[in-house]
Amino acid sequence: MITIEQLAPYLPYKVKIQIETTDIRYETMIGIAPNDDDKYFKIQGDKFDLINELSWGLNCYCKPVLRPLSDLSKKIKHNNETLIPTRVLELRLGINDEYFGWDDHKTLLEWLSYDAVKLLLEWHFDIFGLIPEGLAVDMNTIKEH
Repeated sequence: MITIEQLAPYLPYKVKIQIETTDIRYETMIGIAPNDDDKYFKIQGDKFDLINELSWGLNCYCKPVLRPLSDLSKKIKHNNETLIPTRVLELRLGINDEYFGWDDHKTLLEWLSYDAVKLLLEWHFDIFGLIPEGLAVDMNTIKEH
């Protein structure tokens, strides 16, 4: 199950949420509200009020739409700008792109600086390994993002 600690870091960056009910639609996540019970929390979107409790809802009905780490060296479009993340990280932070071969998300988070992690969150990269766990949607697999 996805945790609030894995989802909350994306809040400032307008991550889309895939919502599956009778159809599939996408909303921008703008808030997370804790419940009285620590096991539950809810998501707030730009076009809906608080919805499904994540203890059951996000695993089945709502998932963040993220980029896999394999896109780090590819051209991506973010906020109407086309960029190659590894090049931007090298230019801004001096991080050489030869270090971006990780499959291990934990190692990635331990090695990168706070500023680098913030950029990956801003670009909607899956830094917690949610896509392989089925807890997030690979942005490359949908038409709308």
